[in-house]
Amino acid sequence: MPIERRSEPYRLYSVKELLQLEDDPQCWIVRNMIPRIGRTFVYGRGGEYKSTILFDLAVAVGSGGRLLDQYPIQTWGPVLLFSTEASIFRNRDRVFSFIRSRNIHPSSVQLHYGQQAIRLDQPEGVQLLERMIEAIRPALVILDPFRSFFRGEENSSTEVGAMTDHLDTLIEKHNISVVIIHHANKTGDLRGSSVIQGWADSVLKFVAKKQKQLPGLTKKVDVLTIFGEKQRFGSEGKVFSVVPVINEELGMTTFGIYDDEDYSGVVLAQLKHTVLEYLRKAGRPATKTELTKIFRVGNDRMRDALAWLKAGGHIMEVSLIVPSGLGRTRPVAGISLASNSSRLDMARAIVRAETAYAGSEDDDEDAPG
Repeated sequence: MPIERRSEPYRLYSVKELLQLEDDPQCWIVRNMIPRIGRTFVYGRGGEYKSTILFDLAVAVGSGGRLLDQYPIQTWGPVLLFSTEASIFRNRDRVFSFIRSRNIHPSSVQLHYGQQAIRLDQPEGVQLLERMIEAIRPALVILDPFRSFFRGEENSSTEVGAMTDHLDTLIEKHNISVVIIHHANKTGDLRGSSVIQGWADSVLKFVAKKQKQLPGLTKKVDVLTIFGEKQRFGSEGKVFSVVPVINEELGMTTFGIYDDEDYSGVVLAQLKHTVLEYLRKAGRPATKTELTKIFRVGNDRMRDALAWLKAGGHIMEVSLIVPSGLGRTRPVAGISLASNSSRLDMARAIVRAETAYAGSEDDDEDAPG
């Protein structure tokens, strides 16, 4: 006897209808890390680069780039990023460091940032977040950290369950991916109720080995490894290991892959920064041969560093005239900064100039005639 179908919100599928469903072509944002529609918990001890990686992810998803400028993003779109653990100025600089390292124009980044905490264990907070979701229509929502969005007892399955029920409603209704950054407990495990582990589709553990000396590097570095402790739709285990390369002078953050004791990616990541920094300080072009001698690296490694900088629009090739002996000269290929500023810095300068100009117009209107 057939079941009468009514216009009710709950959908039932027959076997025939299941057969008609196509495979989901976009089930991931980042394969084996962040599901396209679902729930992800990221956790680790303090200082293990959780926010750093997630800020980079936000810029990558919002700009159509790659995670850490290396790992493919399978779904792009607007991002809602909420982070409360640092000042708005510090978090702005973090976001800008990833935009600057990619050398993309900020207008191409669909990222919307919130500094204030939202109580997602309360109906008012959930309603506020939903209004933002309806306005932005994000592919990804990042909440950093968990305690800024849940003020109940995190070991209470009832209280934590109330919050996850609210998030479930938003995830299913708006087809979004929610990533929550949390802290580890004293034993290094995911803190709080077991409801968290059961609720999540993906649980990622961040572990950083601090101040590790790698061959070929003059300074010790932190090696970050991400483990997939739970993957409802993918494989578990080690995802990747990287070394964050943070250059305060350039205002850039990049990452070097550290895979099975292969540290060449880390050396390359640092070389990109040092070459760019040298060209800025020198204020003049240089040849590849000159740069290779200055930094005492092989031709292949310098070639790869220059190729990355050129692809990102940081440098360009120019023709230089150099002495060739007997008072003669000859043209050679040289390397020069593409400009003295990144696309981000130029955009900031324009915005500030426009703001200053608008302010001066206001002053003129108020001035006596």
